[in-house]
Amino acid sequence: MKALSVRRIGASVSLFLGIIAVGAWPSTRIALGFSAGYCALANLVIERVTFGERGHARLDALPTINRRDSDNVTSDTILSLPVDGYRGTIPLGISLRRDVYLPLLIVAALIVAFPLRVRQRLTCLALAGLVTLAAGTAANALVVAWTFSVELKGIYPTGTGATAIRNFAYGALLLPPGNRFVAPLALGVGLIAWVLRPRRALRGRAATRDVAPAADRREGGRARDDQENRPRDDPASVAGPAP
Repeated sequence: MKALSVRRIGASVSLFLGIIAVGAWPSTRIALGFSAGYCALANLVIERVTFGERGHARLDALPTINRRDSDNVTSDTILSLPVDGYRGTIPLGISLRRDVYLPLLIVAALIVAFPLRVRQRLTCLALAGLVTLAAGTAANALVVAWTFSVELKGIYPTGTGATAIRNFAYGALLLPPGNRFVAPLALGVGLIAWVLRPRRALRGRAATRDVAPAADRREGGRARDDQENRPRDDPASVAGPAP
């Protein structure tokens, strides 16, 4: 049993690393297709948000992957920041492969590699996809809010507690590169623990149901034993004295 567990753990780790190795560097066509699909979904939320008083944002997938002089990453998407009353936009090159695709791949690889039932695995994958895409959209919105508060004056009031919160969230959540890898691992572990918990509870309820009939049978057996061992009345004493 111990050797089997070790082999299973080794197989799961190998499968996880294999999925990461194969999927971490997608082809240009896959990367651009992912960016286009994500932008279409994220814009349903981001385009409807007004940042500060007049700020807006939009994600536009690039036709090619490139790196401009003003970008610090190899970009596959442009985050455009227009402002009401001003011409032009502030273009920010971002990498959705790094910010969304890789976290999604990590959590999906963990769920696929872990030994789960088919229904449990599908449930985890669906929830992981929704949470990761929502977190990516929230991260994009945080980048927009932080950029407007730092680069442009008049979009957000200065010197407020909200500005300090935005700066702290940007520095604590988005700047550390390790968060893009730790967060999806924590999400995957949490989802796996969540789907396994009901199964343990069901086993506990089933065990309770098994114990109750056994207890009833024991009580019934004791009642029969007591009845059999009870002293019977003498027929002569019951009938009374002879005439």
